[in-house]
Order: sequence, then structure tokens, then C-alpha cells
Amino acid sequence: MTLLDENMPQARQMIQSGIAHRQVGFEWGRKGMPDEEILAALRRQKRTTFLTCDQGLYRRENCHPGYCLAVLAVPPAQAGEFARRFLRHPLFRTFAKRQGKAVRVQPTGITYWERNAARESHAAWS
Repeated sequence: MTLLDENMPQARQMIQSGIAHRQVGFEWGRKGMPDEEILAALRRQKRTTFLTCDQGLYRRENCHPGYCLAVLAVPPAQAGEFARRFLRHPLFRTFAKRQGKAVRVQPTGITYWERNAARESHAAWS
């Protein structure tokens, strides 16, 4: 499941890109959920990729085997486009490749933490 944070108005772009998703506060959870509550709920979910623009969530300790957390560090008008590019990137195309990672998606490339990794990794746009 692809889950969008409620502060992401790009849901329409995601639908137009053909990416099935749910959004916090609408189809999942409740409006106004704090980050800690969302992360706790994600730990109980299975196979979820959570897309957000909240830069504070990109931390190594947010890696969990049950989900992928992707922070979109791009201009708001381009968030839908970069979400689509991230989900179609060869290194992150399937949930099995994304799982257990905290990812920062940027126009210059992708930076990510993996569970139990000592360093951040980087991926270029293909």
C-alpha cells in the first residue's frame, strides 16, 4: 500500500500517474494524527510505503522492516512527479527493495538509510 501524508495535496497527481494510494485523514487513520502516532500505526501495518513532505521524519531510527518511509524534499508542485519517479526507480521499484528504509527523495538524487547500516547510501536518478 502507498500511503500519503495528509499534508500532501498531490493526491490528484498520484491518481493521474496511475499510483493507487490512500491518504492519512481520509482513507486511513484520522485527520491531525501526530507523526509519532502515524509511525506507531505503520509498525502494525504490513507492506506500506509512506510518502511525506515532513523533513523531520528522515532519520535512521525510522527504518522498520514493515514499511518504507519516503520524505519528498522537492518543491510542492513537483511532489507527485518525484513520488512517481521514486516508486519506479530500479532500486526501489518493489516493496521488497524499499522495505526497511528511510528515504529522502531530492531533485539531485535519492539518499537513504537502511536498517542496521552504518552509513547513508545514495542513488542517482536513472
